[in-house]
Amino acid sequence: MITSKLLFFASDFKIGLSFMLFEQSNSLNKIFKENMICVSGEKEQIKDLESKYVDNKIALIRVQGLDDHANFRKRAKEIEKIIKVKNIDLVHVHNNWQLAIVSYIKFVKRNKIKIVYSIHGYRHNHSFKSFFARRIIGLSLFFFADVVFAASSQLKNAIPFISKKVHLYYLGVEQEIINIDVQRIFINHLRISVIGEFRYGKNQKLIIDSLNVYAEKSKDFNFTLNLAGTGDLFDEIKEYAQTINISKNINFLGQLNRENIIDLYKNTEIVIVATNIETFGLCIAEPFVAGIPVISRNTGVAQDIIINEKSGFIFERDDELIPLLLKYLRDDRKLTEIASNLTELKDIFNWDKINMNYRRIVGIN
Repeated sequence: MITSKLLFFASDFKIGLSFMLFEQSNSLNKIFKENMICVSGEKEQIKDLESKYVDNKIALIRVQGLDDHANFRKRAKEIEKIIKVKNIDLVHVHNNWQLAIVSYIKFVKRNKIKIVYSIHGYRHNHSFKSFFARRIIGLSLFFFADVVFAASSQLKNAIPFISKKVHLYYLGVEQEIINIDVQRIFINHLRISVIGEFRYGKNQKLIIDSLNVYAEKSKDFNFTLNLAGTGDLFDEIKEYAQTINISKNINFLGQLNRENIIDLYKNTEIVIVATNIETFGLCIAEPFVAGIPVISRNTGVAQDIIINEKSGFIFERDDELIPLLLKYLRDDRKLTEIASNLTELKDIFNWDKINMNYRRIVGIN
């Protein structure tokens, strides 16, 4: 029987109550039961997300303004009150603001708590900022966190000073995506999908240009490229796409809700990920467990799960993508083999499987 009591931060900066953190808290609730309480700000990433906590009997306390990163002492006082009233001895946080609050409560206000920190990013798309961010985060975690979770080996090795307390701990994928079971046919019209924000480093233009060259060289125009997402570069890339030969092959889907994303995965044969750097990469993990062959840059969790030509395809440099497309986009045998191999790997991002080791890693009863 668990005697430790967990306070789990279930929201993030500006987003509020997060769907992914709900999935994680729902899994942890099966372990801690009445010994876990979630805390979040008043916002929600998706409508009626709070009702999922009620339906799954997960204790949730809302703290007004928690995710706005303002009024530090007031927020700290509110969180400290929860910790004292609920006899919390373990706190799991996900960003530096949350870490600052609970570190203040632990070291300044002298509360005996163990701090677990999940790293989600470090300004990784900007090399100059990344250099300093990784060191600042590393120092903060070295002094204030007891246990650190990193969602990929690349992320685990990226933060200095904390090698002894950092653990590889994947992020999970929602069960509805894991449960996708579609027989994919690769010999006819191919539906290629890319999901992600239109911003620097995501490289949708690289994918468009590479497929355009592929079509010109192979004379194969029997495919559709579905681009899901919005962002600062959306209009620029959409306008550019109208100027090339495969313009009629490209659909700009805009921002999709979870139901639309799941439907897209069910109607996709191939996913391409060309992001410069991913710290984890749900854009890799989700199609992977949905049974879709992924062509990915060797970044984030792709380094941990994709064995080239066995469970997907890996490229390093931009100029390696076109040869990959020319070699494998119409290789029905290889694509079918990879899709078959992926059926054996579906549970790798199942939250319940991931959290089986939670108690041992954080060192609690």
